[in-house]
Amino acid sequence: MRRQKEGGRIINVSSIGGIVGYPFSAAYCSTKFALEGLSESMSYEVEPFDIKVILIEPAFVISDFHNNAKIVFRANKTDNSSSYAQTMNRMFEKYKQVVEECKISADEVSKVILNAALSANPEQRYLVRRYSKTMMRGKRTMSDAQYHNMVESQLLDNK
Repeated sequence: MRRQKEGGRIINVSSIGGIVGYPFSAAYCSTKFALEGLSESMSYEVEPFDIKVILIEPAFVISDFHNNAKIVFRANKTDNSSSYAQTMNRMFEKYKQVVEECKISADEVSKVILNAALSANPEQRYLVRRYSKTMMRGKRTMSDAQYHNMVESQLLDNK
């Protein structure tokens, strides 16, 4: 892109999980947090060459990811020796409700990607749909304790 001197777009598909940590999602969220940091850092480096780095941040995209997560949850739900079994069971039930209410099709995400790619002045972040926007707004406006309590009540219902 630099050699051609025509600018360009680097579009990384992240997740709201790159901004917000979720219970039992440490490995997934840490990779998405890394992608967020990489993209933000790179944006400074390539901006002088008219190269835009764009992050697409959906939540709960309908894919095999959720089916595979269910397999892991099911395996852990039956392991009563796990210290996390009860918490995981509660979380999985709440998680299923949130996914059903907020799921996004891959087609919808691909339209956001296409719009970002074709935009004359793309944003750095594209939060896909209401859930991602709500979680980002909460992360920016709430204290850490308030946000933690909100996520806990959404997914764990410990209180």
